[in-house]
Amino acid sequence: KMEKGWKEKSITQGEVTLQKFNFTACNMSLPKNIFQQLGGFDTCFSDGEDFDFAVRAINKRIRIIYDRGIIAWHNDWPGIDTYIERDNEYTLAKQEIIKVHPDYLEYFPNMQIKEANKLKKAAAAIIRASIGKWVIAKNSILKILPLNVKFFLYRIVISSYSNINR
Repeated sequence: KMEKGWKEKSITQGEVTLQKFNFTACNMSLPKNIFQQLGGFDTCFSDGEDFDFAVRAINKRIRIIYDRGIIAWHNDWPGIDTYIERDNEYTLAKQEIIKVHPDYLEYFPNMQIKEANKLKKAAAAIIRASIGKWVIAKNSILKILPLNVKFFLYRIVISSYSNINR
């Protein structure tokens, strides 16, 4: 569902710009000389190196064309616990990128991670201590709930385990 939603929100076709940004290295193809011209992926990043690469390419006026018809699909099917871990890795990666490139915030203000207030942190701690463990459990009764209820609970629990709520 998450992968499908990401595809539906993506631009349908055309040039990727900082204003219409949709890029991932999983379906990228480019000549080796352009990759080298841009210095390749920045190895100081543990994650998000493809995002940084694309921004650098756009800033050097290298055209990136997105074709929604070219399909790349993540086939890893993580559980919610793995998803939470990966979501937290993305948050940390954004922080790393912004430390190196604070100018990216001009086009991507949502990369600025704002720490949760005390009330939100307290609510997140209560969720983690109560329903959080139940939702994450492998053999949870959650499996029989209607899909919309299940995903509502997932969203609450995932946000309670985020780095900014700890």
